[in-house]
Amino acid sequence: MNPQEFVRIGGTELDIQRYELRRAGQQIPLERLPMELLILMASRDGQLVTRADIVRALWGGNAFRETDNSINTAVRKIRIALDENPDHPVHLTTVKGKGYRLNGTRTFSEEPSHIPVEAVRVLVLPFENKTGDSSEDSLCDALADETSANIGVLNPERILVIARTTAARYRRVNKSIAEIAHELSVDYVLEGSLTRDAGRVRILAQLIRCVDQVQIWSRAHEPMTRGALDIQKEVGTALAQEVSPALAQQQQHMLARRLPVDPLAHDAYLRGRYFWTRRVHFDAGFAAHHALNDEDFIRARSYFESAVDRDPTYALGYVGLSNIFGSTATHGFYAPSQGYPKARESALRALALDANLPEAHQALAGVHYFYDWDWQRAEAEFLKALRLNPSHAETSRLYGRLLLVLGREAEGRAQFELAESVDPLGCEGSRVFGLIQSGRYEEVIREYLTAGTGIDRR
Repeated sequence: MNPQEFVRIGGTELDIQRYELRRAGQQIPLERLPMELLILMASRDGQLVTRADIVRALWGGNAFRETDNSINTAVRKIRIALDENPDHPVHLTTVKGKGYRLNGTRTFSEEPSHIPVEAVRVLVLPFENKTGDSSEDSLCDALADETSANIGVLNPERILVIARTTAARYRRVNKSIAEIAHELSVDYVLEGSLTRDAGRVRILAQLIRCVDQVQIWSRAHEPMTRGALDIQKEVGTALAQEVSPALAQQQQHMLARRLPVDPLAHDAYLRGRYFWTRRVHFDAGFAAHHALNDEDFIRARSYFESAVDRDPTYALGYVGLSNIFGSTATHGFYAPSQGYPKARESALRALALDANLPEAHQALAGVHYFYDWDWQRAEAEFLKALRLNPSHAETSRLYGRLLLVLGREAEGRAQFELAESVDPLGCEGSRVFGLIQSGRYEEVIREYLTAGTGIDRR
């Protein structure tokens, strides 16, 4: 079941992505376990769900306590929420000695009454380096990545941005905008490049509407450092004008809060983000083969420190430092007791500067998840980040892993499906790692054998 689908059960609507149950537009309170069970049964499309299925899905098949009473209580609460007569239930029926069946469900691809317009999908292609200087490759990659992040917070309900890892697959690929739009189902594509003209580096960018190949916005900026800020502000305004003109001024103000006062601070942040991303998203075998080591972390930290030195009010610079301190501990370069307290301090500093910065909430969630083992606080920060930017696939991936570890399989599966919709080419590894963390080794081995040979060995 797609997490962006809505299930109608009689007069009640189940919104899987928002994890909400509503009737006549009013939210119906439902605790975690009953909600998990309801999502599980809705995903079976009227099929029988046995009690063994429920235990396996909600407790990972390894329940160390009595589950019968918990299941009975959850079923009773679902029936109350669905406004069922417990003596004569219509939708949630009991199959004696077997389990339960959810009847009369209807699935919609968009919310029947609350989402009038589907979100547009935007792809920011890797910026092309035409300067002849390979040292500018890092800036090209990071500029595209940060532009994606900035667009993602403009209007989360109306603009969905395809993630960096998927966009990176189209670097130097000889495909037309129409072909890319067809493969990824995107509505707009932003192309960019760096060129050198008479010793000055210039940024060129254009925003293309895919349905008719019309260029709705284009700019050339110099010098480069100021242009990086201007492009991100202007492309956001152009998209807002296309999607909802009344929001353009509001989006311009929002972007201005994310960007630093000093353009050189932003330039340093972009370069730091490139080196951090290059190292942290590769597994140990790949890193060893390509001689990627802690040098990238050292470079990234130096750039992030330079960014906050130049502009101490630049919240994203502190997010970068939080990412560095946390990832170096996670990857074994420093003891967790050394790295994570600094990661926490930097994340909190970023939030003090901008409480609505999704990357800062994700950074703090990572500290709660990997260091504090405080699942409740980690989940709260993940949810804040996703409310501010649902297009941030990395947040959905990490949150999905946390949910799998907690045994909340239906929710975790929904988060990974959401991440895959935003980042269709870059999500599988994180999902498999989540399965490993939750102890589902046989499932991981089975998927590996199936993917590696094309033969399902089950």
